[in-house]
Amino acid sequence: MAKKGKTKKKKQSEFILPAVFVGLLFIILLLWAISQDREPEPINETETEFEMTQVDVFSRELRDTITSDMITVFGLELGDRFEQVFFVLGEPDNKTEFPAEDIINLEYGESIGLEKTGIILHFDSYVLTRITFYEPFNKYLIGDTQINHTKREIYDMFGIREREYNIPTRPFETRVLVYDTRGIEFYIDKYEVGFSLFPLIR
Repeated sequence: MAKKGKTKKKKQSEFILPAVFVGLLFIILLLWAISQDREPEPINETETEFEMTQVDVFSRELRDTITSDMITVFGLELGDRFEQVFFVLGEPDNKTEFPAEDIINLEYGESIGLEKTGIILHFDSYVLTRITFYEPFNKYLIGDTQINHTKREIYDMFGIREREYNIPTRPFETRVLVYDTRGIEFYIDKYEVGFSLFPLIR
């Protein structure tokens, strides 16, 4: 009788141990599956990034701290590779190459739903180093980021420019107001006609 009891207990323990192991394995797999359902944390080189087609990046709340390395457009940002930009935006309306300087400009207008050229992407050695926006791109801009300011309004938003130069255009010269520590410059005739993002100069 004693021998039978021992055999019965041994069989029970042999059954319980695998069941416990399977139960633990199920819990571990369940926890892992739950963790995979969570939204992944954004990985940004800067502390915060703002998509300018969704956020007014020149608003009162942001204009005191905004810099070019905090801004994305259609998910693209300064420093992206040519291939990545081409993949996101597709075939440009116009492509200008300067092989001797290893420079490429891509112009987008009708291909992204605009009447005229609204954005020019400038590449040095296949790296995006400047993004220039013109008035037709207002279709995708919000609030104070829209291109329609006077020089005084730009000064009110960002303070006196850090430097300035003129571009000969017809019939007038275009004045360029540069904020090197922001990586932003504005193009002014009588009113703002565009602005660019470029890498910060500290």
